[in-house]
Amino acid sequence: MTPDQRGLTLLEVMISILIFSMISVLIFSILDRSALFTTKGEEQVRKLEQHYNLTLLVRRQVQGAWIDPATKSPNINQLSDQQFSVITTSSIMYPAASLILAFYEFDPDTGTLYYTERRDFYNPDYNDNFPPQDDMIPLLKTDKPFQLYTGEDSSLVTLVLAGKEYRFYPMCLKQLEDDSHG
Repeated sequence: MTPDQRGLTLLEVMISILIFSMISVLIFSILDRSALFTTKGEEQVRKLEQHYNLTLLVRRQVQGAWIDPATKSPNINQLSDQQFSVITTSSIMYPAASLILAFYEFDPDTGTLYYTERRDFYNPDYNDNFPPQDDMIPLLKTDKPFQLYTGEDSSLVTLVLAGKEYRFYPMCLKQLEDDSHG
């Protein structure tokens, strides 16, 4: 047998296949882990974005709360531990509306916050009823503690979300203070 005719032995082929298999498993493992981390990272970013956007929405709606001329206080109501409403100038569903009534309802069983708005909230057919959950859209799903509540005088609204507490003050009260001192 001449040196040019020599081929690979079965042992050399098997070792080559073993090395190729080990490298393939290593590469697959690295890709699988990176895909898992990417998925977890995207989920975490999505949750942070939802929490941030909800915080901005509540702040904007509380700051834009409408002041009731009869009571000289903002029309912000804590209807129950899970139900909250505010008449505000800041709408997300009806951007052209000057005033809307925003409803928030938290379902602790599912960890879902529901939301809706009414443009014609002064309509007597509503009878001051809170809208049914079927008419509301899910705004946030969380497994963390959640609360949205106001004090007795509606001057401060507190949002507790994922262990953090945010406090919002209606801007109309600042205007009332300025008007009474001026």
